[in-house]
Formats: sequence, structure tokens, C-alpha cells
Amino acid sequence: MPMDVNGVNAAANTFLGFGAEPTSQTFEGINVTTNEMDTVSTDGDGNGTGLPPSQLVKPARIDLWDSDWAGGSYYWTVVPVDAVADQQIATALAAPASVGATTITVVDAAGILAGDALQIGSSSHENAVVQSVSGTAITLSHGLSAFHAAGEDVVRPSGGVKYRDAELTQDSCSSGRMLTFGKSSEPAVTGQAAPYASGLSPEGKLVAAANSKPKFYGQPLIAWQPTLATDQYEVQWSRKLYPWRTAGTKFSWATSLTLPLSPGTWYYRVRGLDSLLTGSKTQLTWSNPVRLVVTKPRFRVVH
Repeated sequence: MPMDVNGVNAAANTFLGFGAEPTSQTFEGINVTTNEMDTVSTDGDGNGTGLPPSQLVKPARIDLWDSDWAGGSYYWTVVPVDAVADQQIATALAAPASVGATTITVVDAAGILAGDALQIGSSSHENAVVQSVSGTAITLSHGLSAFHAAGEDVVRPSGGVKYRDAELTQDSCSSGRMLTFGKSSEPAVTGQAAPYASGLSPEGKLVAAANSKPKFYGQPLIAWQPTLATDQYEVQWSRKLYPWRTAGTKFSWATSLTLPLSPGTWYYRVRGLDSLLTGSKTQLTWSNPVRLVVTKPRFRVVH
């Protein structure tokens, strides 16, 4: 989105390229910042990727939850947006600001908002971007590169723009200007006539499951078919089918996993994880629970 009046005028006749986007504001006054160009240096679990942040882009969390279609639906609408031009605002530092400071105190911060560009200094100024405003305290996105004394100018120049919804989304929907759709996620398939599991048989042979109630000696290897919109899988196992009581959980980037099970009857289930889902929960639909038996070691005395 263009960040100044000249950019808005130029956008009427040209295609917009990539660039930094300003904070947008809804009709209700809520600030919304897009994240399509955010960068990260970990894989989401705190593990380093080995790539510098400038080479790794964090995708926008735009995927939606399973709405149990056709029983549940999503509704969407489009509202117009006004580009409001910034007017110049001039104030002054109420206290000195040291080199590297990320917060400055001004005489009057009225009209200054997050995302605004500021010019700080009287004889020679430096540019800064507002991260947040609380009373007369302004937090900057980066530390100052020079010392500024109390009384020096702080100016928000004219020419920038803010984007605000021109109407409430609920008004748009109530007038009938909306459409609907549904979504259903794909459960992981862990087998057909027999589960996708293999391991040592009680007789010590390496076998694959041949029926719906396989028996293995030691830790079995399970597998499942890949599912759409999934970049990681979660596997849980329980001693009981119902009520399910999770005895352990493991995660896998692949479509197979060795279960660390002790002897006895076990049930396991698999589901996909979608990192693009909105919110903090990224789980998809569980597979049907699968039963298998881990046998105890058997010995035979030979004379």
C-alpha cells in the first residue's frame, strides 16, 4: 500500500510493487498491521534454521479452521477504504533524549499515531518511525542516532496517509453484501484393512501388519498418508480407546514415526498441523484411533 499522497496518486495508473506497509485502521479504530513480509530466524519451535532473517520469510497466517461443511459456514464481505492524508503536526521534546533511546517525551503528542514518520531535531534532524504512543511518551521503532536536547523540534510532516475502513463490516453484511463458503480438513489415513505399521513379530521376524489387530515385539514403526495443508504431524497414544487418555505425544515432519511403547494393548491417532491457520491452535482433524499390541519377550529353554 502506498505510504504517502504521491504514492496514492501514482497507484491510480501503475501496479504496486512490494514494500513496507503502514498500519491500517478499521472503522472501529482498531490498528491492523499486515505480516506478509515479516522475517523469522527459527522454524517456529525455537530451532535455528541456519538462514539469516533476511532470507527467511514468515508466511501470513491466513488459513481458516474446519467449519464442518456443509453444516458450518464462513461469511465474507468487502468494505471500501479511505486514504486519509496526514497534516503536519509540530511539537517539541519535553526532556532530553540520549543516543540509542527508543522512547522520547514530547510536550504534546495529540494526533501522532503508530506508524507515523517523525523528524526529530532543530538544526539538523533525524528520521524516526513511531511504534506506539502513550500520553506524551512516544516509543520509536529504532533507537536515536544522536543526542537531542529538551526543546528541540519534533515534527510529523504532511504527505503521509492512513487507511481507514469507510463503513462497519456488520453494516455491509446486514445489507446483504456478503457471500459464504465452507471448509473441511482432511483426516490422516493410517491404514485400510490393516494399519500402516511394521516391526518385529512375536516370533522375531520383520513383518508388516496383516490384520486390524496386529501384534509386535518391541517398538513398532507406524505410517500414514500425507494430508493437504499440513507441514507437521502430531501422534498421540493411549492405553484406552474411550475415554481417551493420552500417555504420550510425538511430532514428525515425515509421514512415519517409531512409537516408544511398552508391552500391552495400545491405541494411537494422527493429525496434521497447519502453521498457516489463524490463531494459536494449528491442529487439523484426528485420524480414527488404531489398535495394536506390543508383546512381552518370550524365551525357550533349549537343553
